[in-house]
Amino acid sequence: MKPGNDYFKESIRTLSKVKGVPPRKTRFTKNDNFITISIKNNAENGLDINCFKVIDLIYSLIGPTKTKFPHTTFTFPNTEKVDKINITFEEKEYENLLNTLWSNKEI
Repeated sequence: MKPGNDYFKESIRTLSKVKGVPPRKTRFTKNDNFITISIKNNAENGLDINCFKVIDLIYSLIGPTKTKFPHTTFTFPNTEKVDKINITFEEKEYENLLNTLWSNKEI
């Protein structure tokens, strides 16, 4: 894989577009050797269908690699409404994930 090509990010964006998920639903950020994927939720109760679709796409790509990652749910103050869900990887784990997904080896 060439440096600078984040095929995972592009895959999530492309698959989201195919499934009709707005492009601003998912945001990738890099901070202090951590890669964070933030998925915005718009539903008043639970998760909206687009948020669920993005999480499902991410889990379906990551699942077979057995990559470990924490996720955090953010809620609005004094409510149970979910604002967003963050999935975080250490940069080294993220690079290993990319190498595993786009190598010619079986997962």
